[in-house]
Amino acid sequence: MIFINNTPIFYLARKVLFDSTIGLAFLFVIATTFFVYIEFNVTWIMPFNGIVALFLSLACLRSYRNNLQYYTAIRQECVANINRILHTAPDNLSEDEQKIHSNISDARQRGLMSVYVAKLSLSYFNNHLAEWNKNFYSKHRFLKHSNNASLVLMILSAIILIYARL
Repeated sequence: MIFINNTPIFYLARKVLFDSTIGLAFLFVIATTFFVYIEFNVTWIMPFNGIVALFLSLACLRSYRNNLQYYTAIRQECVANINRILHTAPDNLSEDEQKIHSNISDARQRGLMSVYVAKLSLSYFNNHLAEWNKNFYSKHRFLKHSNNASLVLMILSAIILIYARL
């Protein structure tokens, strides 16, 4: 996994493109456009799907930005929790916190502290992403409807693909 500024950029991009409806619709529209153009030399589909792909790519960028902000907030929370655990006597910690304390000590000795923080942040991010998305989309109804619209666009692209074959 590649980290730039303590952020797994390619992991978050994969989450947006392959784990979200908007990302899958974007990839599907691009794939259908190229397939129809290459296979059947249908040029009238290019402007329509190009505009659709542009809007979907902007939606993907917004989704990526939201995931990035959420990951950054989680990472800051993990760092704060780790600092709290490190500055608390091990006798006053719960069993889980004592385990984290021993893992932190091992990571420090090996020089892998940043890797441990990233691993902890990613596990927390993955565990709470679905809950966060549910809360986020309940507040931003337009984005919820854009997910539904992207599904409709996938179906429309499939219909255009079938129509081009006839």
